Amino acid sequence: MKYHIDESYIDDTPKAFLYQRIMDRYPKSAIGCFIISEDWDEQALLELKEKSEARFLVGLQIDDNEFKCLDIIEGIVRCQPEDVNQVVKLLNISPRGLIGIDVNDIKN
Repeated sequence: MKYHIDESYIDDTPKAFLYQRIMDRYPKSAIGCFIISEDWDEQALLELKEKSEARFLVGLQIDDNEFKCLDIIEGIVRCQPEDVNQVVKLLNISPRGLIGIDVNDIKN
């Protein structure tokens, strides 16, 4: 077909993904989100960043726990436990959607 569009260029990698400490494997994402209170330590975060190939990590703080690995992550978002999925969904919005969120804007 002369005007057949090849969909092989479509990248299904999510912009943001919520990782859990108990996961066996880490799917790829641009923004690696994790809940701080799930006992992430420095080694686990380094492994997460490497295996997920995330450009940066964002910690989701759902309680008053202090986090000591601030040099590994690029940001912290404070939210209520019931809002975690909404935060990840917001970070996962494609530039083709109604609101384009650039990864660099989130980091800044």
